[in-house]
Formats: sequence, C-alpha cells, structure tokens
Amino acid sequence: MDYNRPPKLERRKYSDVGSMFFFKNLPYFFAALFLAMIYVWNVNSIEREIRKNQILIEEIKKLKWDYWSLKSGIMYNSIESEVSKKVEDQNILVHDKAPKMLVRVEN
Repeated sequence: MDYNRPPKLERRKYSDVGSMFFFKNLPYFFAALFLAMIYVWNVNSIEREIRKNQILIEEIKKLKWDYWSLKSGIMYNSIESEVSKKVEDQNILVHDKAPKMLVRVEN
C-alpha cells in the first residue's frame, strides 16, 4: 500500500465529485440531524415545564392571598368586641371582669 498517492475515485459509483462528497458524508449528516432533533425535543420539553411552573406559581400566589384574607378575617372575628356583638342577640352574658385566680398556699 502506497501512502504517498491520493486515493483513486471510483467513477462507476459516483458521477462527479460533488455527489461523491454528498454520499460519503451522508452518515455524518444523519448523525447531525439526529442530534439536532434531540436538541429541539429537549428545548421544547424544558419550555413546557417552565410554562407549567409559571402557572403553578400564579396559582400559589392566589392561594396565598386567599389564605391571608381568611386568616385576617378569622383574627378580626375572634376579637372580644366582635364576639360580644355576635352573642348579644342570644342573651349570653359576657363578664367585664377577669376571672378569679385560685392560688395554692403551702404551709
């Protein structure tokens, strides 16, 4: 085998140098096409996940607002003055004085 000579073109397979270049590099083209398809699929799947996350973040914000509004309503309604207003109609007596404290005295 002589390494100093360029390889001979097989004229019977290819009509010209351009078609020879195309057909010899066809496997590399398909490999690059396959990698490009994987890249596009990966980008689309990540964008889909980002959109889902943004929707969930907005839903969490709405749920937080609902939670805080319910909590503030409960805190407001549990104030002693509000409770006394609500029980006036039911004739429940609310004492103004604090209850007596029992203290144990040891001898």
